[in-house]
Amino acid sequence: MGLRERKKVTTREALHAAALRLFAERGFRETTVAMIAEAANVSERTFYRYFTSKEEVALADVLRALPRFEMAIRSRPASEDPLRATLNAFLSIADSPEARPFAMLYSGPPMIWLNARSLAPHMFVRLESSLSTALLARPADPGELEDARRYRMVLAARTSLVAFRTALARYHEVGGMTAAPPERFVALVREAFALVENGCRSPGGA
Repeated sequence: MGLRERKKVTTREALHAAALRLFAERGFRETTVAMIAEAANVSERTFYRYFTSKEEVALADVLRALPRFEMAIRSRPASEDPLRATLNAFLSIADSPEARPFAMLYSGPPMIWLNARSLAPHMFVRLESSLSTALLARPADPGELEDARRYRMVLAARTSLVAFRTALARYHEVGGMTAAPPERFVALVREAFALVENGCRSPGGA
């Protein structure tokens, strides 16, 4: 990269680091874009050259990791249903750095994921769109109407996000990184998807 490109990367990373620090110190709701810009020694105008909102800063690692996750979903066997394909795609990269942002284990405040009201609606739409697009790129059943298939994939994407967020909530209830290894989060994701696939019945239920 040239000098200009390196400066852009440096500024973006400075904004990201400042935002995460302020979220942890002050709370997500209390932190403003002006505070983030000041902490990174830039103007608010500069902030908006890199991010559309503080929600986007909070999910920067997740959004950066999405292409790898999408590719993993697309590569799953056609025989797998969409929920199973999404879960197995996550598990296939769970030990890689690309998977860590989805757990928010190493950066970012968990409350951003745990409280849907803390996120701007367009961010949820962006995540849902990413997953549903990847699912729609998989081989289709020639006998299924396209509109019906699209509906199923969108529903699967939204259900998957709920499963991930619920597993994350449980992970932080048991202490998060301070008390449980990342493998515990992966196990909780497995459990959440299993419950969804089982209709949320108890293990001994009919």
